[in-house]
Parts: sequence; C-alpha cells; structure tokens
Amino acid sequence: MVEFNERREYFRINVDCEIEYRLLNSDKVYKGRCTTLSGAGVSFVSNKLLKLDDELEMTIQSQHPATPPLRAHVRVVNVRSLEDKSFVISASMTVLHDDGYLSL
Repeated sequence: MVEFNERREYFRINVDCEIEYRLLNSDKVYKGRCTTLSGAGVSFVSNKLLKLDDELEMTIQSQHPATPPLRAHVRVVNVRSLEDKSFVISASMTVLHDDGYLSL
C-alpha cells in the first residue's frame, strides 16, 4: 500500500477558468487563466509580469453558471516565466470578500 503524506494545509485542485485582476493601487483590469486553487491560494497564467509581494484584487469566474464568482485580495508569492512570454503567478489569499460572492 502506498502512503501519501500531504504537507499542505489545503489541497490544491486543478481548474481552468477565467480570472480578472487589478493591482490594488490601479484601476486597470487584466485577464488571466486560473490553473490551481486551494483554500489558501491560487495559481494563474497571465501575460502581465507581476512582482513578488504585489497585492491584487481578483475575481475567479466559475465554470458552472450556478456557482457565483470568488472575489479575493491576494499577494504574489512566486512568479515563473514560460517560453511563450507569459507568466505563472502563485499568490496567497489574504482576504476573501463575502458580498454575494462565493467564499471558501
């Protein structure tokens, strides 16, 4: 029997859904593609290069019409560039909004 030791506090789930985000000090909205989601964070692909510790407001659109969007403030904790000049951004959730949106 194979044993599995999960070291994370929350499990990651793979997703493929659209996100919109903006830097907290800006009104400009960017789009990206969410790839993983957990109770503590999110990873997404974007064409915009972000910096470590950038703070964003993010809205994650559900793939299912009956599930409302998730809106949160996040802080960038990792940035990795891809060959196609896009970036994989990992961020930790700092605030989940509960204004008619889904909260974890």
